[in-house]
Amino acid sequence: YPKYQPLKEQVSFKGFFLSKIFSKRLSMTTAAVPSSSRRHSFEQVPLEILSIIDDMAQNPVFLPSIAQLHVQSDPPYKEQAVAIADLARKKIVQLIITRKDRFLDFSENDVKKFEARLALASKGLANVWQELQNAKAKELFLEINQDLLNGCRDYLAKREGDLERIMHNPDAYVSSLIGIAVIYYELREFENAENFFSKAVEATKSHSDNKVFKCEALIKIALTASDMQSEKKTEEFLQEASEIACTLLEEKDRCAALLKIAKAYSEIENIAKAEKFLELAEANSCLVLPLVHRYNALIDIALEHFKIGNKKKAEDLLSNTEKVVNDNLDGKLKAVLLAFVAEAYVKLKNLKEAERIVDIIPRDLDQRNLPLVEIFNTHIEAGNLQEAERINNKISSMKFKRLIQSHLDDLRKKQI
Repeated sequence: YPKYQPLKEQVSFKGFFLSKIFSKRLSMTTAAVPSSSRRHSFEQVPLEILSIIDDMAQNPVFLPSIAQLHVQSDPPYKEQAVAIADLARKKIVQLIITRKDRFLDFSENDVKKFEARLALASKGLANVWQELQNAKAKELFLEINQDLLNGCRDYLAKREGDLERIMHNPDAYVSSLIGIAVIYYELREFENAENFFSKAVEATKSHSDNKVFKCEALIKIALTASDMQSEKKTEEFLQEASEIACTLLEEKDRCAALLKIAKAYSEIENIAKAEKFLELAEANSCLVLPLVHRYNALIDIALEHFKIGNKKKAEDLLSNTEKVVNDNLDGKLKAVLLAFVAEAYVKLKNLKEAERIVDIIPRDLDQRNLPLVEIFNTHIEAGNLQEAERINNKISSMKFKRLIQSHLDDLRKKQI
């Protein structure tokens, strides 16, 4: 169901930036409070920080940190901390259970990474509660901690046991080594993390015959180094990946690799380099064939520009792509690509343009429906009942209409 699709993107991109902003702003706030224990009062936290906390609370991986903030407040918000930590545990469990149908983009590795983080937070909370002499809460957090740690240990043992079996598949092997390294790092077992990280680097460099694989693996390794707080290694591996990317013979491969490097720089907040590689990717897209790959690449580049704050550049790219698609293609391929452009405009929060492009697609083609559902979801989230109903009337797919009916009903009840 389309409403759930952006969740992984929110975790990897929005969540990353929110956590960075939050930690910086909170340290600025707490620095102004003279206290040796670095406690803070929620009354002294600016409203923008509270809104960020609220935003982060939609994501299970941030809930333990929010629980800790409640514990560390002066005075401590004890009941809220217990409730939030328990909610974190339930959300992680729910994530595991529902992953198959709702969270298709989440790997088991992602889930275990969350669990490792949650286990550490639970252990930290248990210590805080011990200080507050709340034995029941301490017991609860230690129990959560042990369950999650056991799950992580079992998973790591399984992944390590699978390594020999998948050695013949370089991509799966390197991905597995990286996954194991990150989970060990989350568990603060730095020696094990470094060991598996080094194995991933070694495995990548020994497969020098496949440049596309090597480039993509180096990008993954660079982001892993970033997760493990090593800026020097992050830059070193991204530099190596970029040197390989520029030598790839196929325009399609070269453009895709440059775009991935741009996304990696965006993730580590190096906006200047992200822009540089987006420009390189755009320049290399001109010769990409088939055309569907070229226009898809331009849409991806536009969205990445938007993510790093270049909204004007993103809209210009989408506008040019729409014009070229309109002038050079026809039939279903044209409808598919126009639908992609419309969905991109939804992500840019430009619903007027998105709807205008949808209206170019003939009414008898299914390709209209998905961007219309995205526009509908945006109106629902904003509480615009009238607009949501109007868009609902444009959707021709009965399957989609059945799926979104409950959202309309909920909003009608709220407004009544």
